[in-house]
Amino acid sequence: MKKIVFLVVIFFTFFAKAQNNPYQPEREKINNLIHTKLKVDFNFEKSQLNGEAWITLTPHFYPTSKLTLDAKSFKINEIKVNNTKAEFNYTDNELTIELGKTFKKGEEYIVYINYILHQ
Repeated sequence: MKKIVFLVVIFFTFFAKAQNNPYQPEREKINNLIHTKLKVDFNFEKSQLNGEAWITLTPHFYPTSKLTLDAKSFKINEIKVNNTKAEFNYTDNELTIELGKTFKKGEEYIVYINYILHQ
C-alpha cells in the first residue's frame, strides 16, 4: 500500500511540474540547410561587421517561393537568389526573401546576402 501511495505522489508531482512549463513547439521546417559560406571583415571604428553570406538550401517537403530568416540589427545591401537580384522585406527582425520562382523538394537554390551588422 505504501508503494502505491508513493507512486501516486511521484506521478502527481511530475504532472504538476509538467503543467508549469508551457509547450514551445519548434518552428515549421520549410527548408533544409545544405551549406553556408561566410565572408566577414570588421570595421572597429564604426563598431560594425561587413559580411557576405552564401546559403544553399532545398525545400524540406512542400514547394516554397520565399525564405524567412531571423536578422537583428542588419543593414541589407543586396540579396540574390541563384545570381539574380531578389526582392526582400526586412521588418520586425525578420528578413523575408522572394525567391523569384517556386522551388520543389530536392531542388537546390543559393541565396547571397551582402549585409552590415550594427552593434
